[in-house]
Amino acid sequence: MSRLQSAVPPSLPLRERAARPRVSKQTRRDRDRAVPRDAAASLRP
Repeated sequence: MSRLQSAVPPSLPLRERAARPRVSKQTRRDRDRAVPRDAAASLRP
């Protein structure tokens, strides 16, 4: 169990740790929005 807990930074409060899986949907939206920006930046030299 200690290994799994060590994977999460201790600075995060318990609420944020529990909310992480729920936030996954929101993070996916943010990633989708950022995809075109990252793609355009990667195409530029």
